[in-house]
Amino acid sequence: MNRPANESIESPCIGVCALDGLTCLGCGRSVDEIEAWAQASTAERVAILQRIKMGVTC
Repeated sequence: MNRPANESIESPCIGVCALDGLTCLGCGRSVDEIEAWAQASTAERVAILQRIKMGVTC
C-alpha cells in the first residue's frame, strides 16, 4: 500500500515532549507546528524541518 507523499516525511518528534513557552524542547517545533503536522503538506513539513535544522525559533 502506498502512503501519501507527506506521510513519507516522518515527524521530528523524539519522544521528549516538554514545552519551553511555545516550543518543544525535544523536537524544536512550535505548538502550532505540532498540531498541524498530521495535515501538513510535504512542502510545509519540509519548511518546518528546515527551520528546525537552522535553529530558527517561531
